Amino acid sequence: MENVSGNPHQPTIPPAYPVTPPIVYLQPGQQVVYVQQPVYVQEPGAYHHPSPRQVRPISSGLGIAAGVLGILLGCWSIFMFMGLVAYPYMPSNDSTGFVIFLHLTAALAVLALGIIMVIQHRVRSRPVPALLIGACVGLVVSDMSLAAIAGLPAVAIFAIIGSLAVIVVSVCVLFREAD
Repeated sequence: MENVSGNPHQPTIPPAYPVTPPIVYLQPGQQVVYVQQPVYVQEPGAYHHPSPRQVRPISSGLGIAAGVLGILLGCWSIFMFMGLVAYPYMPSNDSTGFVIFLHLTAALAVLALGIIMVIQHRVRSRPVPALLIGACVGLVVSDMSLAAIAGLPAVAIFAIIGSLAVIVVSVCVLFREAD
């Protein structure tokens, strides 16, 4: 290829190749009509550099793991909420209802933050893992209060075991992958 403009710093222009006419199937007695398609030739001064591709940050494996564990813990806690509401021997007083409401709020927060962690797995930020840790702590505190009020230690044990895994992975995300 040769440089058309004579400027050694300007990129060369590729030659325009002829366009072959399309294959047309006709019935007997019809005439063939070829429509010449326009050939586009690039002007000498109109060369555009291709835009550089944006480099996306690598995916955070620990962030995805924390998000998936948060989703699992949130779903499990919502199922526990349904069981707590349907439990016939639950003491019916204001403090029990308030603690069950706190359990639901913490479970929804853990679920929502787990989904956000999975969706934003390429973003390195401190607030989402820190909020996930706080929501897990809130879930453990509400379930320990519920265990003390209603005498259901299994609720607190499940919350502690599930939250411990989410907290450990989220702390690893905070220390390893945040700015």
